[in-house]
Amino acid sequence: MNFDKVVDTIDSACAGKVTGYAYAIFTGRELKRSAGHGFAVWEDNVKFRANTRMDLGSIGKTITAAAVLHAIENHQSKGLEDALKSYPGDFLPRHWPIHPTLKDLKLIDLLTHKSGLTPVDDDKGTLLAIKRSLAAGRKSSNPDFDYTNLNFDCFRVMLPYLAKAADKAVLDVMGDLAYDKFSADFYVNYIKENILAKCRNIPSSVTVGNSGPLPYTLYYWHPHENEGGVDSYDQYYTAGSGGWRMSAVEYGEFIVGLRHHAFFKPRSKAWKEMTDEKLGIDDTETTNTNPGLSLWWKNGGWGNGRQGYKTAWIAVEDKQPNSHFPEAFTAVLVTNSRLGKVIEDTQKERDLSPESVLKAAFESGV
Repeated sequence: MNFDKVVDTIDSACAGKVTGYAYAIFTGRELKRSAGHGFAVWEDNVKFRANTRMDLGSIGKTITAAAVLHAIENHQSKGLEDALKSYPGDFLPRHWPIHPTLKDLKLIDLLTHKSGLTPVDDDKGTLLAIKRSLAAGRKSSNPDFDYTNLNFDCFRVMLPYLAKAADKAVLDVMGDLAYDKFSADFYVNYIKENILAKCRNIPSSVTVGNSGPLPYTLYYWHPHENEGGVDSYDQYYTAGSGGWRMSAVEYGEFIVGLRHHAFFKPRSKAWKEMTDEKLGIDDTETTNTNPGLSLWWKNGGWGNGRQGYKTAWIAVEDKQPNSHFPEAFTAVLVTNSRLGKVIEDTQKERDLSPESVLKAAFESGV
């Protein structure tokens, strides 16, 4: 792998097109390249570094999916394909009203965005929004793929039941306000203690939402920095679908840990299950350079109309015998400005989404 070409491709795509960005590139468990460029906080001349933290947006869904599989592997007799026929009670507070159309809902339906749930309250992931959505039921009796944060937000309130945080009778008698806070704290602490702590070089100081010292980075409408940066909305209570605030290097260490079973059991099939079923993953495909290479990726972003951020990670693995890539390739790119499509001087549209940049970067280095 020619890492100089990989880095050059990322830099040429991002430099001058966002206020700040950072990347981290791994082969196997080894960090090969990482750097940050531009400004984390333009107003204060704070540089964007490789260890600058920012909201991850929807690439945090991969963390949630890993937590769900970990909880099932260590605490449940049921699996992802089991219908929640005893639901509620096994996975949610027993007193919650659940629409009859959800009687056959499976965990995998949520993890693959095939639940058909009807989001209410603008899909903000609060406990009240989740509760009302479950009461409203499915959009159809035979739902197709429908990407919505609600599917993953449900796991923030389900995780205490999945991981058996306490006796069900104790969880069931909590009021909504108490359970909202309890489930959010439990979700964060469960992931920190059982997943992130088992990875390399991820300190316990990583945060969710707007907790911890601020700002890590602000979000901009590039190149209009004179308008100032903004912070994203507080995602603490929507942590099931995102909300994690980490650096590119720290998130890369999580993906590396996931792929090397750092927090699953030795013979776990969790990574294979995640890639086969696309759990917390947007897509699986082959590369342009070699059809034998399998590529998985996830993107995420947030924006208030102008200011915002985009994040992405990709993972590449060669399944062929006598592979030229015996160790898995992992890359993460984070930007604090919306990075999308641009029109070049030739009037040809070029896709600059982070996941496309990372794919092109990998292929340039092969």
